[in-house]
Amino acid sequence: MNRAALAIMFLLIISGFACAQSETKTFIGNIRLPESANNLTYEERLEYIGNRTIIVIGNDADLIERGAIELIKSSNPWLANANQTNAPADINKYLAVVLVGGPEHNPLSKIALPSMNTSMDLDYGIRIYYGQMNGIVTIIISDDQGFAKSGNLNRGLVYSPLVGLVPAGMESAAATILSLVLLAIMNILRTVFEFKTLDYGRKGKKIGDGAIIIKGINISEMGALIMASSVLGVSISWQFFGPTMEFLNYIVINSAICLMAALIHEITHRIVGKRFGIKVEYRFWKVGSGLTLLSSYLGNAFSIQGFVLEEIVEGTEKWKIGIMKLSAPIVSAICMIGFAIMFIYFQNPLLKTAYLTSSLWAMAEILPLRSLDGAYIKKWNPWIWLGAFLFIGTSYVLVVFFI
Repeated sequence: MNRAALAIMFLLIISGFACAQSETKTFIGNIRLPESANNLTYEERLEYIGNRTIIVIGNDADLIERGAIELIKSSNPWLANANQTNAPADINKYLAVVLVGGPEHNPLSKIALPSMNTSMDLDYGIRIYYGQMNGIVTIIISDDQGFAKSGNLNRGLVYSPLVGLVPAGMESAAATILSLVLLAIMNILRTVFEFKTLDYGRKGKKIGDGAIIIKGINISEMGALIMASSVLGVSISWQFFGPTMEFLNYIVINSAICLMAALIHEITHRIVGKRFGIKVEYRFWKVGSGLTLLSSYLGNAFSIQGFVLEEIVEGTEKWKIGIMKLSAPIVSAICMIGFAIMFIYFQNPLLKTAYLTSSLWAMAEILPLRSLDGAYIKKWNPWIWLGAFLFIGTSYVLVVFFI
């Protein structure tokens, strides 16, 4: 069972965070209050401390860690008044600090961990640490993944303009939704900068037009795939590392992984298309690539970097075209799930690149927007499209936001 499923089970089965609740008085007792607060009742002290407590959620905190703090808050109403933000944050003006996410999920936890002198292990791999950091009473909430060796793989999120504008931990989802809205707007407005340009790019073109072909190999198509993969490789590297040396170090390898995912996707189109007498060719799309880079900066790389140009013989049955278009998103979705499961067990950042890239190819192409695979599939058979969309969409949400 993956960690997302465990987290959901954790939220459903555990009605209260009893162990954590029993430690509240210990936590409160370690906080030094000013003399002006000495005459307050216990309930008033709780409210006083709650107003001067900050909860810092790491950008990479997973569903279990986020679920843990929500359960702790529900069992300790005084925490409802606590300030909540993303790491990094200025904590020096507070009486108490709650850090959500272990050292690999929250940079402040990595700094605070050596100062912690008390720990407690709970079910589902949850660990709670107590101590003082710079004289401030501190608690760290983490699961096993918070100590994994894969490292913090969402450092670029710190630089997203959405930080502070949306609830903590929702920046990646907000970036994805915003990218979807932009795609939809481009589809509706149909101007030179809009999604209709994809159709204009297709019209009047045939397979091989203007292409450089050497010994039967379409060099222009390979160039388009490489450019698209490079854009996605840069986007994912930024999302993982932000403006660091690791960003530069990983661009090439991440782009190579993106190229592998692109080849799997397009070769699937080609194999099925050849079976039905349909020729296909990949073309690079500048506007979509720009949107991919923008969405990465916002917090989650999402868009398309190119399109498939088809040459369909007149009279070709619609179901054959539908199967050809459906095959690639389904194969990419299977790759997404496979690489995500491997990442859960091996915690290798390259596996994360692989499943994120595959997820983008699958999810973006199944959308029912003009010139994407999903639009034709929906027109051909709405029920088949709906089933594929639910399968791919559910898988996308689970692997991108919950792992």
